[in-house]
Amino acid sequence: MAQPVVEALLATIRENGIDCVFIDPFVSSHEVSENDNNAINRVAKTWARIADQTNCAVELVHHTRKIASGETITIADGRGAVALIDASRSARVLNPMSEQEAANLGVENRRLHFRVDNGKASMSAPPPTNKASWFKMASIDLRNGPSGAGDSVGVVANWTPPDLLEEFTLGDLDKVQCAIHGENCRDDSQANEWVGKLIAEVLNIDLEKPAGKAKVKALQRFWIASKALAVVERKDRKGNDRKYIEVGEWAREKSPTP
Repeated sequence: MAQPVVEALLATIRENGIDCVFIDPFVSSHEVSENDNNAINRVAKTWARIADQTNCAVELVHHTRKIASGETITIADGRGAVALIDASRSARVLNPMSEQEAANLGVENRRLHFRVDNGKASMSAPPPTNKASWFKMASIDLRNGPSGAGDSVGVVANWTPPDLLEEFTLGDLDKVQCAIHGENCRDDSQANEWVGKLIAEVLNIDLEKPAGKAKVKALQRFWIASKALAVVERKDRKGNDRKYIEVGEWAREKSPTP
């Protein structure tokens, strides 16, 4: 280890009352082999000693190995020796929003969103959670020019996934159930008789938009889970076994007359 550099860093942190140090990327803070566990362990322990002696938080930004496009990154995908992860107190993983997540959440431009998962948590409080934190890239006007004009900068903002069900009421479910009653509605979203088409028609939802289709699918899943709709198997006109959607537990006390 370059001890003069370590000592100078310790002195700089103390003299300036620095509370957080971010090293981005971690690989640029050393010249040892990334795959040498013993060497990486010494580097990581040196950073830990710096944090301990200065009462300062140190965050090391580390890259991942190359993975297949669309694959979700985990803490195990860190590049090089595992000693860095083993020596860390806490580790977070960043993943871009996947196409499936965007469809489920009704997001049209998924490239603006990413999620942060807690891959490792050794701290006793607060207790670790498996729930991801979502963020979105946003553009902020600085208004640093004449007449309020100026530069725009990209920033990271907290983002809460929308609740696709909050705008719908028991009355909406009643309308959907009445429309489904007696019809041959399929469970499969690829089928021409997909129940989602009827739901969208009743609730005036645009299925041509990703957000609209995601909303209908979320309603279908929720109403099936709550037993308001039921999935039944029976044969279609050609004698093939298919899954159909029927009314389960009625939203109102009595079902309508067939």
